[in-house]
Parts: sequence; C-alpha cells; structure tokens
Amino acid sequence: MLGGVQVAGERINSCGFFVGKTAQLGSPRTYVVLGVPRGGTSMCAGALRLAGIHMGAEITVNTNEDRDFVAHGGDIALFDHPEGQEKYVAQLREVIATRNGSHEVWGWKDPVSALYLDRILGDLRNPHLILIMRDSAAVAMREWVALPQSHLGDVSPNFYFDHLERTVHLYSRAIETVRSSGLPGLVLSYERCLRQPGDFARRILAFTGAAERPDADDLAARIAGYVTPDAVTGRLTPTQNNEIPARSLRNDLSFYGSLDDAYRACATLVNTREYSDALTLSSSILAAGMGGQRVAPQFVVPAQRFAGIEGGLRFIRAVAFTNTGEPVRALNEVLHFNTTRAFLAKNGIADPMVENLCEPVERLQQTLETTLFGAKAVAS
Repeated sequence: MLGGVQVAGERINSCGFFVGKTAQLGSPRTYVVLGVPRGGTSMCAGALRLAGIHMGAEITVNTNEDRDFVAHGGDIALFDHPEGQEKYVAQLREVIATRNGSHEVWGWKDPVSALYLDRILGDLRNPHLILIMRDSAAVAMREWVALPQSHLGDVSPNFYFDHLERTVHLYSRAIETVRSSGLPGLVLSYERCLRQPGDFARRILAFTGAAERPDADDLAARIAGYVTPDAVTGRLTPTQNNEIPARSLRNDLSFYGSLDDAYRACATLVNTREYSDALTLSSSILAAGMGGQRVAPQFVVPAQRFAGIEGGLRFIRAVAFTNTGEPVRALNEVLHFNTTRAFLAKNGIADPMVENLCEPVERLQQTLETTLFGAKAVAS
C-alpha cells in the first residue's frame, strides 16, 4: 500500500514497506532517520528536506545532519558509559524542547540514533521512524573509501570486520526500536532505492503527507533525481532552496567552495566507480583553471598549485577512461600527467600529490601500452 493506494507489482518493485500503526499525518509530528554510517541515511534526510521537512538549522552540508544531534561525533563508545549517555540525552531533551516550540513538523538524521532513541521517544510529538538498511559488507567497504589517501595501503582485514560488527550491532538496535515501538515507520532498502528512485520518492511523500500537495509530481521528480549512490548523496545547495538534485549539483562548479573541494569530489566519484561523472566534473575543473575563472572565481590559485591539482585530475581521468574501455584516451591523460610533472620539475617545484602519483601512473602507463601495442612493442 502506498498512501492508501494499492500499487501494481508492489511486492516485486517496491523499495520498502510501512510498519506500525496508521501514520498520523496531522500536525505536529517528528521524523527520525535511523540506520548506520555510510548506509544511506544522508540520502533519506535529503529527501525529507526536499519534501519540506525541517531537518535542522545548522545542517552539515555533506551529510544532512543537524549538528545539535551529532555532538557525539560518531563515537558510539560514549553510549557504553552511563554518565556520558545521561549527559548527551539531557542535552538532546533541551534541543527537542526548543524544536517542538519552533516547528510543528520537524526531524533529524543521526546514523547512531538507535543507541539512544528509546530514551527520548517520550519527548517527541507523534514520532515517525524511517529505517534505511544497506548491505553490511558494502557499508564496511564504503568506510574504506572514506579513509585518507595516505592510509589506504595500510588497511587490514580487521578494519572490515570491525565495521561489519558495528554495522550489525546498530542495525539490530534500530530494528528492535522500530518493531517494539509500534510507531508509524518506513523501512527501506538502500539498494532498492537506487534501483527504483521513483518508488522511493513516492514512499517518502506518502509518509510525510506531501503526496497531497499540488506540486507532488514535481517533488517526486526532484527526489527521484536526487537519489545517487555514495558520492555527494547528502549535498543540497542552500542557494537553490534545496531543490536541485545532487546528480546535477556535483557537476556545477558554483556548488564547490574551493578548488580542493571540487578535486576531492572528483576523487570520490572515481573511487565509487562513477566514471562518467568523474570525467564531466574533471573536465569542468580543468577548463575553469585554464582561463575560465569567471565561471569559478573561487578556483583561482597560483599556477604551480593548479599544476599539482591538474596532475591529480589527469590520473583520475586516466583511471576513469581505463575502466570505461577507452585505453587511447586513458594513455593521453597519462601523457598529460607526465607533461605536468615535467613542468613542475623544470620550475623546481616538489608537489606531494604529483610525486605520490608517479609510481601508480607509471604502472598504469605500462598496462595501457601493453594493451594497445603488445608486450613486444613495449619492450623494444
């Protein structure tokens, strides 16, 4: 059932299901997004914001987290100590009282909220729970992507097992909270939301009551367009009334506050195998840095600094072209990297980014030349 309407093929094509008693869509009400870190909670919170739900005044841009609700900093060990938990819950009760006084309908997203939600349910008015679940192994691997580049080679199997254990623990707590509370709930599959963004949008709108709005079809299209795997799933621009899908935003240079921000977004895209978007964004960055600063004046940096960024972008593009079956274009990007490297060396500039990439670029070049010309030709 979707907002009281039977949807054809729902059992096969749905991305989630409603639980608990009949949703009370009259004001006031509070929405809580549960899940795990790297598990799709940012996507859910962004969809709620697009549906018109106030999710906090001090929002963290990348995650859609209300800073007042994540003062724990992700340290779940805090909740193992009664004193620390009591202090945190007391702070939350003050925040909740303030929100109740200023907003009829509001909500928040915290990936570890299952660890304390049962303590504060009585403070919430007409709570509605959204639990989004993702493949636990994918969550652990997504944590690896988030590591600093310098740490990627030092990861042991225990890294994955530790994150798997944490993920299973948080999901178990969240499931028990949703089931035992009997409250209106929406349980979602992250993977199915990605495959069926339209169904995800319709369920969010039905659960929030926004399906009755005159612009519901437009809202559904915006939410569906916002759904995207991993990279930049949280980001919504405040200058556009939070209505532009992230898939469009991430290729808009005005969305990034600095050249470093744009470069990091590009690196994230290629790390999450979104090669087409990585190529589009990197092309825009290169164009802006080579005389197009009017498009992105925040990208203006000294020539040697941009050369270092260009070296990193050339490697990103080489990887993207290699993985999309375009070895000739990939090799061309490698040659561009070598030109940048020579420019820096000629000017006596030691750029850490370029120096760290020299070895992987050389290995990639050998692979590409073998693919294109054969082992004998390369050896000669």
